[in-house]
Amino acid sequence: MDDQQKVLWSEGMFLTPHHFQQHDRHASSDLIAHLRAVQALGWGFSELRIDEDALAVGDVVVTRCTGVMPDGLAFHCPDRDDLPPTRQLTALFDAKGAIFDAKRSAVALYLAIPVVRPGINATSPDGQVDGAPTRYRTTTVKVRDENNASTERELLVAKKTLRILFEGESRDNYTWIKIAEVQRGESGRIVLSSGYIPPCLHLAASPRLQVMVRRALEMLSGRSSDLAQQRRHRGSGVVDFALSETANFALLQLINLAIPAIRHCHSQPGTHPERVYIELARLAGALYTFAAEGHPKDLPLYVHDDLSGTFEQLGEQLAGLLNVVLPVRCSRIPLTQVKETLFTGAVPAQLDEQDQAVFYLAVFASVRPEKLVAEVPLKAKIATPDAIDFLVAQAVRGLGLQHLPSPPPELPVNPDWHYFKLQAVGEQWKEVQSAGRIAFHLPPEFKGLRLEFLMVRS
Repeated sequence: MDDQQKVLWSEGMFLTPHHFQQHDRHASSDLIAHLRAVQALGWGFSELRIDEDALAVGDVVVTRCTGVMPDGLAFHCPDRDDLPPTRQLTALFDAKGAIFDAKRSAVALYLAIPVVRPGINATSPDGQVDGAPTRYRTTTVKVRDENNASTERELLVAKKTLRILFEGESRDNYTWIKIAEVQRGESGRIVLSSGYIPPCLHLAASPRLQVMVRRALEMLSGRSSDLAQQRRHRGSGVVDFALSETANFALLQLINLAIPAIRHCHSQPGTHPERVYIELARLAGALYTFAAEGHPKDLPLYVHDDLSGTFEQLGEQLAGLLNVVLPVRCSRIPLTQVKETLFTGAVPAQLDEQDQAVFYLAVFASVRPEKLVAEVPLKAKIATPDAIDFLVAQAVRGLGLQHLPSPPPELPVNPDWHYFKLQAVGEQWKEVQSAGRIAFHLPPEFKGLRLEFLMVRS
């Protein structure tokens, strides 16, 4: 564009305001071009606050907003620029409090500013010329000479004329950003729509976006912990997986690689949403390796002015991919410690002929290993919860245990724990299967007693 070309300065030239204005336009357009080359999506809010109490009574009041317009104009309200004037929403609702347009459930609000148009003044004292809004309004400020503080002058400056526009109002000849959607809440008050996220430069500009990233991080951390429990501890801080659990190892590695980067993004309020999207989408794409259906091309694209849709879809797909159940032969059966010496848990009511299982009991106690290995099979009482008190009273063993000096590779072995195979046969085992519950009793001499009940499918 001719009005953005570099000024050719020469000695003795007659200077007019046109020269300096052309220089400003060139410098500004050059800077914007460089920034867009670095970050094509360098527009949106870095900070945005809307007064929700004022909104409840129908007033749109922006108390703080900083960011960059799509055309590259930076704004910083109220520190440097004036906040947009308050606007009332009452005209958009009928006497019953409903939006006039029955097809809409919410009304969009926009932060806008006029564009500079050829042949029309960019500034005016009151922000408009012949009824047409101008990009700036003129005002005066007093400034001091930085090298001579006693010298003060009054300068004419241009202030940005930011304003709020409602959905349905013309946005021709404006550059704008959609800042919110408002609707009637259940109480009848006007509220911000929780489902909308404005275009952001920083995560800090949207509390909802921060919550979505935090939830994704919590999902990953939880899945990582679940998978980590399936590892075998070899002592000296070393763990491994059984050969049959290679898929679990690969899945855990993918998740653990992603957690630090996503955690860093969440901890830095100035992170651009696209950076978070890239990290989450990269992980989701890799997780499709373990999914029976779907393909990474099914992941949503990043849409800067639809962050709600982008991150909601990505979050749902990521949650589904993380919940993919890999074929794991060994699973823990949760036990409830009813009292110091008694633990109970659930067992499958029935296993078919093709899906048989072997059960193991892992025991930890603050006693000598020799005592634990020798006496647990002799003193443990194992039966249904209803029968356990009878066994204890009659000093009857119930189901038997066999110590395993070398636990099978399917078990996630922990140091200082000892592993026993449950002899799941006979009438007592049928009673346990029929009841769907099992109870373990060990005498109080086993201090610090901890138990894990494990099932390995054949």
